[in-house]
Formats: sequence, C-alpha cells, structure tokens
Amino acid sequence: MRKKSILTGLVILTNRSNNSSFIDTVCYETYDRLLGLSLTPWSKRFAEEIPEVLSGLKKKEEEEEKDRKKGSQPSQALSAYTGIYDHPSFWPLSIEIKDNQLYFLVSNQEDIRLPLRHFHFDTFKTWDEDKITGTNIKVTFHLNALGEIDRLSMRLQSDAEEVFFKKMGGS
Repeated sequence: MRKKSILTGLVILTNRSNNSSFIDTVCYETYDRLLGLSLTPWSKRFAEEIPEVLSGLKKKEEEEEKDRKKGSQPSQALSAYTGIYDHPSFWPLSIEIKDNQLYFLVSNQEDIRLPLRHFHFDTFKTWDEDKITGTNIKVTFHLNALGEIDRLSMRLQSDAEEVFFKKMGGS
C-alpha cells in the first residue's frame, strides 16, 4: 500500500525586515514540528554564530576603509543628491536632507531611514547604528554629461553586481 503524501508550504509574515535570525528560527522550528523531527535549539545555534558574523562585518569594514580616499569631497552641494531614485525591479529610494545631513529612505519601509555619511568623492555610506539592515551600504552617485546627478548605484548583496537607480524628474 502506498503512503499518502502531503504537500506542505510555510509562509512566515512579519512587520520587520531586520530580524532574519528570528524569522529563520520560527521557520526551522516549524519545519521540525511539521516533519515530526526532534526539535533543534535554533535560537541557540544562531546566537552562537553572531560573534563570527560580527567579526566578518568588522573585517569587511576595515578592508573598505583601506580603499577610502581620505580628504576627498563630494562634487556637488548636498541638495543636488536629494530626490527619488527608481529601478523597474525594486522599490523607489529617496534621498533627503535634514540639518545638513543626507538620509537614505526605502519608500516601502517606513522604519528604514538611514543617515548617509560621506565615504569619498560621490560615494556615501549608510550608517546603521541599530543594524536595521545588518550592514552598511555604499551608495555612489553618478553624473551625466552636464555634471548633474542623474542616478545612483549600490550593491544590494555583497556578491552581486551594482544596481543602478535613475533619478526621477530630471537632475
């Protein structure tokens, strides 16, 4: 006699995007239970990985700092960098200025509003003190032939190509 198989899927819905270890813990524990496996202490396992992950992030930051061109300045006034930047496959991004500080905002994530610190030339870096995103992202602004900022680029994953976002409404 053939055993009846059950197709099962799992969807975890959250209202925060920054707690991947929590989401993974809930997901894997649910799989363990659904599959009738012995329960693995997923929270403990992920907690044990945190020092290694943080060490890797610190090493990456140190390597990036070696490549930084100290003493360089942005090519434009900070107000020239502001605007909405769009990409057909992603959410719009906003660059705003407040108190002489640029901020990076993800249009569909109200809780992601990160200050941008000047890195070098027309490259800025998100500064995520609360580790909302888990890493600091370099954002590079690009000029058109008239010397106006018309797009920005960034790597959304460390092993991926840069993604370009076009500035909306002209420069």
